[in-house]
Amino acid sequence: VSRLLGIPLVRAHTAEQARAAIKRLRANDLILIDTAGRVPRHAESLDELNAFLRAADPDEIHLALSSLNTQKHLLDVAKRFSVLEYDRFILTKLDEAASYGIILNVAMHVERHLSYVTTGQEYMEYIEPGEAGKLARLVLGLEQVPVA
Repeated sequence: VSRLLGIPLVRAHTAEQARAAIKRLRANDLILIDTAGRVPRHAESLDELNAFLRAADPDEIHLALSSLNTQKHLLDVAKRFSVLEYDRFILTKLDEAASYGIILNVAMHVERHLSYVTTGQEYMEYIEPGEAGKLARLVLGLEQVPVA
């Protein structure tokens, strides 16, 4: 994807590598960091991710949550990842979700703003802002997510 967009891609697996990569890329207006997925029940893994994020010192942290999970699971994940002090959340795979009420329930309990939603496999084409009006229409059944 980085080649298609003509932007640099740097891999960093440790906090030290993250600091070096950010220093190298500091002339850019925006640096996006995509971390590897973590198992929320492994405290050691979350501690490692937290150290990585603190080294990167991001302006914002967005937690990606899959809309295919149950509300109970999503709230548990959000609670466990709260040690990372994330700012917002992204809800993925809306095109595969059986219903959309989970959006409101999770947003209400997580107490963070929904920043983006994804609605397809090609994330560059199917990521959009988590706009309140559109989400309300989905929940009320007045609009459907197109299946890609």
